[in-house]
This record gives sequence, C-alpha cells and structure tokens, in this order.
Amino acid sequence: MKTTLRGLCVAILTIPAIAQEHGTLTLSYRIQETVHPAEGEPTRTKDAVSVRLHTESFDVLRGRVLVQHDVKAGRVAVIDLDKRHWFPQNLLAALDYRYAELANRRKLTQVLEAANIEDAPIGDLLELETLFGVGREAADAIEKSMDDATFTARSGDGEMTHVEFSSRKIPAPLRRSFSQYLFFSCSLHATARDAIAANGRIPKLLRYTSKNSGVTTRVEMTLQEDPAPVPSPDMSKLRCVHSDHERLGKILSAARALHEQKQIAPKQQLLRQIVRARGAKGHTLDAFLLFLELSWMHGKEDPALIRQVLSTDSARLAVQPLTRHLDGKPHQLLEYLDTIPRDSLTHPYLLDVLRANAHQGLQQPKKSIELLLDALEKNPAMAGALKDLGDTWRVLFDMPAAWSCWDVGRQIDPEHPMFAQVDRFEADLRKRFDDMFR
Repeated sequence: MKTTLRGLCVAILTIPAIAQEHGTLTLSYRIQETVHPAEGEPTRTKDAVSVRLHTESFDVLRGRVLVQHDVKAGRVAVIDLDKRHWFPQNLLAALDYRYAELANRRKLTQVLEAANIEDAPIGDLLELETLFGVGREAADAIEKSMDDATFTARSGDGEMTHVEFSSRKIPAPLRRSFSQYLFFSCSLHATARDAIAANGRIPKLLRYTSKNSGVTTRVEMTLQEDPAPVPSPDMSKLRCVHSDHERLGKILSAARALHEQKQIAPKQQLLRQIVRARGAKGHTLDAFLLFLELSWMHGKEDPALIRQVLSTDSARLAVQPLTRHLDGKPHQLLEYLDTIPRDSLTHPYLLDVLRANAHQGLQQPKKSIELLLDALEKNPAMAGALKDLGDTWRVLFDMPAAWSCWDVGRQIDPEHPMFAQVDRFEADLRKRFDDMFR
C-alpha cells in the first residue's frame, strides 16, 4: 500500500485530539504525495488515513478499504466496505516480496556494474533499503539529527525523513503496533523507524522520500485534530473471496469448502476405485494419470495401488513414454502430451497440470498459471497443484497470490510433502523478523 504525504500547509495551533479507547489508539493523518518521474512534470495527490492501534495488531482505513493486520498471527484481512467482501492475505507475503525484490535489484546492479553500464535507475543500496524497509548495511551513509521534538535523516541526496513530534506519548503497550504500521505502510529506513520508536511520542508531522527505478516519491503526513473513526465490521456478514484474482479466489473458496465439508476423503476413495477399475480394463495410462491426481490430492498416497496397476510388463510399457518424458526436456514433454487423445481419459485436465509444469520449465509462467487454473477449476482439492500454482505466481513476484495458494493447499493437506519447502521458507522469514512475531 502506498502511503503518500506532503504537508497540507494549515498550521495546527492546538494539540490534536486523539481517539483512545481502552487498549486502543486511533490516529488520523492527512496525506499529500508528490511523485517526480524521471522525465516530465511531478504529480500530486491528496489522501487521508486512519490508523487504529491495538496491543498486538493494527487497522488501517484508507477511503473505503479497511486492512486489518494481526502481526503476531501473521494474517491480514483486506475489507472492501462498499462491496461488503474481504479476502485474507498472509502477512509473510509482504516480507517475502521485500526481501526477494531487494535481492533481485542488488543482483541486477552487480550485473550492470560488471557490464560497465552506469546510471541505471535501479538505486543504490541505501535507496533500496529505504524503499523496502529492510536491511541496515547502508545505515552508515545516513546523517541523523534529533532532539525531543524532531528527528531528521539525510543522505548525500538530501532529506530522507523528517519527523516533528507532538507532546502526546503513544501508550507503551501500543508502541510496537505503531512501529509495525510504519514498517508495513511507509517507506522508511530501519534507522528512522528506530528513532521514532525511541522517542515514543505521536508524530504530528512525518515526511519521507523514497526512490524507485528513477521515480522519486515524497510523502507528507499531518496529524489531524479530529480522528476519523475506524469501523469494526462483523466479518460473519461479509463475503470472503479468498483472493483479489477472481478465478483464483473461486478456486480457493471451493477448496476450502471441500475441506470444511469433509468431502475430500470421499473424493479420494472414489478416485482409488476408478484407478483400480481403469487399470483392470487395460487403460493403464489413464489409471496412471488418475494415480498422479491422487498423489496431488494426498501426498502420502499408498504406492501399493499403482504397483498393482503396473504389475505386468505390458502395463509398465504403456506408461514408459510418459515417465521418460517427465524426466526429459519440457518441449519434448509438450509434444508427447499432444499425442494423447483427451477423450480417452477420465480426467483430461490432468494433462494440463503436466503441461503447466513443462511451460514453467520453458520460463513461460503466465501460460503455466492459465493451465493450472483450468485444471484446479475441475478439481480444486489438488493440493500439489496449488503448490505449483503458488510457485508460479511467486516467479511473477505476486507474493499475495502465491502465499494464498500455499496456505489453502496446506489447510487441505497439512502433511503433503510438497509443502515442506514452504514450511521451511516460512520458518526462515519468521526467524528473520522474530521480534515482530513474538
């Protein structure tokens, strides 16, 4: 979420009123954002934001969109108050994106430097640490000045952050939540967030500058006298759409429904019966593909079933071309899959899962996503396919979609071995931000 701020130049001569209930604190800021493109005239926009702090969470209201952050649980709820729907997000998606994009740009910088390409608008390390709010390697390049009333951070390019504090203190139990709000919503270097937290008082003016691929954005936030109320909607009366991608949202909703209604196990049992029946009638390739579907639905599927289907030499010969191409080159796999008549298969969409993996190997993630969506619309309970879909979304740096796929996949089959990698990745992210999740 962009936070834009530029001081709206009306001097507030009185101490702003602060809305405070037991265990919460609500702050409202007027925002002006000025964007200076690499070429052309700057653009200016005005906005407003209200932030409600709780001891272990915070809510952000901008316009008619309310975003609830439960940092300790690692969950976010994005609520459209007008459309009366909401979708969940994994808070780790934001951390994943920041670290991945920071690493990506640092690597790109090294490549350009090795090629003697100068003045590429990627940004130096300090600019990147400020833009993404992670890392402290470049902190020594920051000049800081502070007293009880102000804090200013500068670099060689000028002012990075300027804060003017009010006389009101943030209650000690809520200071952590305010720091978390600054991390997730404002482009501040970690040293600036540290200074604001150390002061402990409510900023009445917060101004900061970030640079992104040659575009400079300056944001100024001014504390308002009368805080706007932040609603607390009854979530049971709102529709959950699971994702802001329409097709993906429907698939995830269907997968969750199958899980909650305990319909997945009966589907698996029926599928086992079909595998046996197709194998017994000599439709070995079809039975093998159906067993793959079972393994995508249930990661610990008993291999005795497929050994029974492949108990004869002729049966093993029937699946050899497929197994050979699965271990071969992606374009050859696609060519082979095109030779299989779809009308000869019980579930022809299984070919789409295999085709999606081939396109991923060919560096064609968008085609891979379309094929996986097609297949999952037919059987949303394929947790393994959800893992592949999440992996592919992440290649496109759409981390919210990736984590949504992984989260629902792990809900419907928590012990699926394909998600062990995601579990380790999640543990690593939580370790990096241990102080945030404690």
